[in-house]
Amino acid sequence: MWYIGVTNVTSLSTETQIQSQEPELFYTRNTLTFIPTKSQNGLQINCKAYNTDNNMVEVTTKPTLNVQYPPGDSNAVIKQGNTISTIEGNSTELVCEVRGGNPLATITWDCFGLTGSSSTVRVISRSTINFIAHRSHNRRTCTCRASHPTVNLGSDSVTINVYYAAKLTNMEISGGNNFTIPEHSTKTITCLAEGLPQPKITLSYKSNSSIIKSVNGRRLDFTFPSARCEDTGVYKCDAINKFTPQQPLQKDVFVLFQPRATKESLQNWYILSVGKTLNITVPYLAYPKPTFQWFKNDSGGSLLPITNDEEDIQINNSFKNPYTFVIQLIKRNIKEDDFGNYILISNNTVNGPKEDVYKVRAKGKPKKPRDGQAMCIDYRSAVITWKPGFFNGDNQTFSVVYQEKGGTEQISVSKISDPGQDKCINLTVNSLQGAKTYF
Repeated sequence: MWYIGVTNVTSLSTETQIQSQEPELFYTRNTLTFIPTKSQNGLQINCKAYNTDNNMVEVTTKPTLNVQYPPGDSNAVIKQGNTISTIEGNSTELVCEVRGGNPLATITWDCFGLTGSSSTVRVISRSTINFIAHRSHNRRTCTCRASHPTVNLGSDSVTINVYYAAKLTNMEISGGNNFTIPEHSTKTITCLAEGLPQPKITLSYKSNSSIIKSVNGRRLDFTFPSARCEDTGVYKCDAINKFTPQQPLQKDVFVLFQPRATKESLQNWYILSVGKTLNITVPYLAYPKPTFQWFKNDSGGSLLPITNDEEDIQINNSFKNPYTFVIQLIKRNIKEDDFGNYILISNNTVNGPKEDVYKVRAKGKPKKPRDGQAMCIDYRSAVITWKPGFFNGDNQTFSVVYQEKGGTEQISVSKISDPGQDKCINLTVNSLQGAKTYF
């Protein structure tokens, strides 16, 4: 009789008689044929024989069944699901399992070249991998595959999301990394960042802490449609998300432009009395750093340089930053011949020298001409001469009016230019009539 475990399976056997060489002696052979099931795995097979006297003989060798069968689920399963989220720097674990089967399934990983650690828990085959999350793992997929001698098993995959702090990767300007740009040019500043969740990028003008532009994303572009001198300054890129913010990036933008006085401080006229102090103080903008030189128009129109070596003269040039300057000319105890036009010539090689005129005028009207004379050249012509008085710092012209004594008609000659103080003016009048008096 045949038993699998405690179950009698004799009905599945066949028996044959084999005659021995000795007369009247037979051998009995019984063969058990069955299809094993996974429930029989691990059970012993036992064979018992009885003779006519009911004597029982039991085999001494009782083999144990090792039934190979596939796992109950034909796929490997990652316990973390199809997506896992972690934070950069954290230890991350992935577990893949296959339940059931004999033998248990073998599991392998395709995950950054890592090798899993295998273990079994009763009827579960398990493989575990551990790694430190890095941003390079973000949006990558790890796959576990299971194999079994009885069946082709499926695989399972998980996508990894690695959250990490926002970080700026670059700050650049169109045309390269030269942040010195010509005035009126069109340039674009670009801020590039990375981070998960998606960062917020902000571009600000650090010189006055004003925000220029903000975007949610990995790239910010800001374009100067026509660069102005006022655009010179420090520009800063920041990138933030829910994690600790990283260091910003900042660049000095220099706009190349010709020197110019600031609109708020531009004053071209200075009116004061003799003996007072002249103070011309003007903030200037320019890049690159210019040179400055003061001049004064003399009475003949020539430019005379002004230096600190002159009496009662003080010239101060201060530089607040690479593009802002304060230019100052002080002249104490101003005299009559100090009035006129003061010229400041600046030059930084951008569009050539720049000339600004500051007009210094005295309070009051011009003084009367002096040393006037009239001399006849012939019976029809005469020369009238005189010297100009102090012009009080402004341009002056002269008019001469003469008429015949006893007559009523006046003849006028106007808009006679001033050659300068103490320089004689000669005016020739014609068409006079002989033997008559004029005044």
